[in-house]
Amino acid sequence: MVPKEYTKVDSVIDLVFSTAKDIKEDQLEEAEEEAKEETENKKKKKDSKKVIPVSFHQECIQKVEKHLGVTFIKETRTIFKSIDDKVAISCSVSKKHQKKEKGPIWFWFAFHPHQKERLKNEAEAYLVLGCGSAKLIFLFPIKEFLPWLDRFNKTENENRNYWHLHMGYKNDSYFFWTKKGFKNITLDKYIV
Repeated sequence: MVPKEYTKVDSVIDLVFSTAKDIKEDQLEEAEEEAKEETENKKKKKDSKKVIPVSFHQECIQKVEKHLGVTFIKETRTIFKSIDDKVAISCSVSKKHQKKEKGPIWFWFAFHPHQKERLKNEAEAYLVLGCGSAKLIFLFPIKEFLPWLDRFNKTENENRNYWHLHMGYKNDSYFFWTKKGFKNITLDKYIV
């Protein structure tokens, strides 16, 4: 009998499958939001746009690493943990939306229950939102962000649940649009 070494790859396989699932969900949600916008545009015009997902997570992570003075390791497509295991972040990105050439600029993100569960019990955790490119990033301490969730619209169905984060820019200020009955949330102090 010759001894053999076995390497467990379960954690690697789990990472690959969870990353693939994250990518698929992000693309589906972006496509849903784009479809809504496209339907509105079709009512005004008879031409449509193709949905092109954006991906500049890594550039955002590099900027946040420099800002916080830590180095992150990727857990999933959107979740990262510092090398010293003290800081966790969830990073989401959005392309710039603008219906008219001089109309309001806005960004759209989905925030999922699994992101909330992953970050809520960490001693130090943040939500990172990249807007259009890594040149405009918002860094929200998760303890400040989570109480806002009741102010956002939420999609809940048998396949997916997530909060809609609509960020706008108006009068030289960034803000989250909230659902009816709540005041919009000013965000300028969270810019990295």
